[in-house]
Amino acid sequence: MELHGETRLQQVTSLSRHLIQSIETERAALARELHDKLGSSLTVITMDISIVAQKLKDTDPELAKHLQRAIAMIKDTVALKRRMIEELRPSMLDSLGLSVCLTEHAREFEKHSGLKVIADIGEDFNDMPTDYAITIFRVAEESLTNAARHSGAGKIWISLQRRNGEVCLLVEDDGNGIAPEAIYGVASCGLSEMRERMAMLGGTLAIHQRVNGGGTSVEAALLLP
Repeated sequence: MELHGETRLQQVTSLSRHLIQSIETERAALARELHDKLGSSLTVITMDISIVAQKLKDTDPELAKHLQRAIAMIKDTVALKRRMIEELRPSMLDSLGLSVCLTEHAREFEKHSGLKVIADIGEDFNDMPTDYAITIFRVAEESLTNAARHSGAGKIWISLQRRNGEVCLLVEDDGNGIAPEAIYGVASCGLSEMRERMAMLGGTLAIHQRVNGGGTSVEAALLLP
């Protein structure tokens, strides 16, 4: 017997939410693994090579030079590991909270994207449950990425405020705007994931053209428990 459209939709929605939760869990686990095991291994390797290089400095300077080059490469690998960990699961989110994490992410995004980012993040939100914090962070992260990739913007505004028991995120840019058909298009996987993340916690997500001037506006709101 063929399933009704509504039942199909419920199953797809359930699967989508399960995948999002699983991905977030796996990201956190992999970040911990990289930090705990790979990090300690690289530290020990660097220390051992440094000791050998120091001993060879006078007796075999050429070999010592090669070892110093190896140490430099290990340090680059450590930096890469840190970036990977932050992309998988921002450490600041758990240690310092959403506001600090989002402020730092906006600063790093501005540095690497070349876009001007104006952040207005009002308070610490330390009382926010972890799943709420990661949801808001991921929506902000995706919104910034979309603005850099697709909008042709030169400036982005990001705001995080508390209003009437809700945490409200607003990300706007001064780019080319977004076509109405793209908002719910099948190719808009990132937007669909943002929408699903918000819906999982009973939140709302609105994407539209900016009221004043060109560009796109992303508004997300979650009622805190």
